[in-house]
Amino acid sequence: MTGGWLARGGGPVLLGAAGGRAATVRRFLRVRRLAGVVAVLAGLPVLALGGAAAAQAAGLGITVYPGLNQPTSITAGPDGALWFTDFGNNSIGRITTSGTVTTYTGRGINGPIDITAGPDGALWFTNWGNNSFGSHPGRSIGRITTSGQVTTYTAPGVNQPEGITAGPDGALWFTNWAGNSIGRITTSGTITTYTAPGVNQPIGITAGPGGTLWFTSYQSIGRITTTGTITTHTSAGVVAPDAITAGPGGTLWFTCLADSIGRITVPG
Repeated sequence: MTGGWLARGGGPVLLGAAGGRAATVRRFLRVRRLAGVVAVLAGLPVLALGGAAAAQAAGLGITVYPGLNQPTSITAGPDGALWFTDFGNNSIGRITTSGTVTTYTGRGINGPIDITAGPDGALWFTNWGNNSFGSHPGRSIGRITTSGQVTTYTAPGVNQPEGITAGPDGALWFTNWAGNSIGRITTSGTITTYTAPGVNQPIGITAGPGGTLWFTSYQSIGRITTTGTITTHTSAGVVAPDAITAGPGGTLWFTCLADSIGRITVPG
């Protein structure tokens, strides 16, 4: 892709050259709605978010629950339900395994992007700020209990936070896309941010081997210790990295929006 416009929830978004603005492309890929279109899974057509009731894919046991607005991330909660971010509705959702959906709005929830279970029995999420390719309020880290009580926390260094994960130190760690930094928030709400050369619009983050955190940054993969020491790694094949997760055997695996999957082997 060399450039052009793509429609998203808040209007069209200008795309730069391939690899030039990975997160902008990601906003479209991850936040777009599939209203009434046919998706293809394993060569079989599946109606995605088009009907008034859950649409089931014949023979696959797949059920889709419509009625949301650009849900972006989902995680297992400590209460046996699944919890998700509903970006377009400025809400956090809860869905039981039987498909009953409850959503929570207001109280500082503004364009939530990512969500994870915390060590305190609550869910923690990033508030990107809705339609936020400009100056918009609400950029914060949120906490929601399984009973729906919401608290949000912010600090001067919190600017369009993206990914969030539980760290090995009992805190939550997150990426600050526009702040070019990595953030740490304690379960009591104290926020610290860290940056270094090479930390440029970070997106995904995960707990990795050796008690460290790993994250994707513009054209690089980063590592941060729980004391805030950052190292970045790159190679010719690391182009527009996005999501990252820990794999077996002390490896890290990540996606690149430039049509590839990457693997990092950590020595020792």
